[in-house]
Amino acid sequence: MASCIYMIYDAWSRSLTFANAGHASPMLVCDGKVGPLETAHKGVLLGVRGRGIPGVPAYREQTVTLPPGSALVTYTDGLTDRRSRADGNGHYTESEVVDMLADAVRVAATGAGSAEAGVASAVAHAAEHAVPGSIDDDMAILVLRSAPFDLASKEQSFPAEPIMVSEARRLAAGTLATWEMDPGQAELACLLVSEVVTNAVLHASVTPSPVRRYDFDEIDAPVPATAPPPSGPAHASPARRSRQFVIRLRRGAESIWVEVFDPDLRLPRLRSAAATDEGGRGLHLVEQLATRWGSRPTPEGKAVWFEIPLTAKDP
Repeated sequence: MASCIYMIYDAWSRSLTFANAGHASPMLVCDGKVGPLETAHKGVLLGVRGRGIPGVPAYREQTVTLPPGSALVTYTDGLTDRRSRADGNGHYTESEVVDMLADAVRVAATGAGSAEAGVASAVAHAAEHAVPGSIDDDMAILVLRSAPFDLASKEQSFPAEPIMVSEARRLAAGTLATWEMDPGQAELACLLVSEVVTNAVLHASVTPSPVRRYDFDEIDAPVPATAPPPSGPAHASPARRSRQFVIRLRRGAESIWVEVFDPDLRLPRLRSAAATDEGGRGLHLVEQLATRWGSRPTPEGKAVWFEIPLTAKDP
C-alpha cells in the first residue's frame, strides 16, 4: 500500500503509526509548505531479499503526530520512476519528478479559489497527473487529511465492579446528549455500552497465565491445585491488584465510536447461547445493532469497539 507496509491513523490524536517498505518517504503538506515526512527506517521492498541475508527482512514501525489541517501523500514508486519527458526525449530525473509532484499537491492542498482545495480526492488527482508522460508501472496513491480542529472525545476509567456498568452507561448518555445525537440512536448506543462493559467487568477479574498470553480464543481453564504461587512482590500479585476498565467515546461527522478497554488478553468471540443460559447474547446484540464492531489486542489487554450513526437511517 502506497509507501508503507501498513498505516494506522488515529484521527482524534492525529497519531500515525507506519512501517516503510523501501519506497520514497510520503509528502507532508503543512502551512503551504511541502516536504518529505521524516522516516527513521526506510526498510526494503516487499519480497526483496539480498544475498547472504537469511530469513525475512524486519520492518520497524514508527509513530509521528501530524500537524492540524495537514495533508499526507503516500505513493508507490510507479508514480515517479522512469517517467518519459513530454517531448519524448528521454526521462525526467528523480529530482524533477519530485519537484513537479510537490508543486501539484501543494496547489491542490492549499490553493485558493478552488472549491475542492484541500479535499483528499482532489489532492490524489493532482498527484496522479502531476508528471506528464505515460506510466509503465503500477501505481498507488493514498492521501490522508488531518482534522484542522480537535475532534470531540470523552474517556474515563472505572473499577471493574458490576455497579460501575450503570455509571459507564450514565457517562455515555450524558456525553451523547451533549453531542446532540439522535435520542433513539443514543439509547441504542447506551444499550450496547451496557453489554460491552458488562463483558469487560466479567473478564477483568480474570488474569491469564503469561504462557497463554497470545491464546486469545481459549475458554477459561481451571488452575491446577498444584500450581506454583505467582512470583514477584506480594503487592504486585494480580489477585491483589485493582482491576479497571476504560470507556472511550469519540464523535465523528456522521457516527460515534465506543471503545472499552480491559486487562483480559483474550479477544471475544460470538457463541451460541442455549435457551436456559443466562449469558452469551451480548455480542449478538452488538453484531445485530451496531454498524460495525470489532476487537483488538492492546499492550495491556484488549479493546472492544463498535460504531453507531449519529442519526437513524431512513428505512
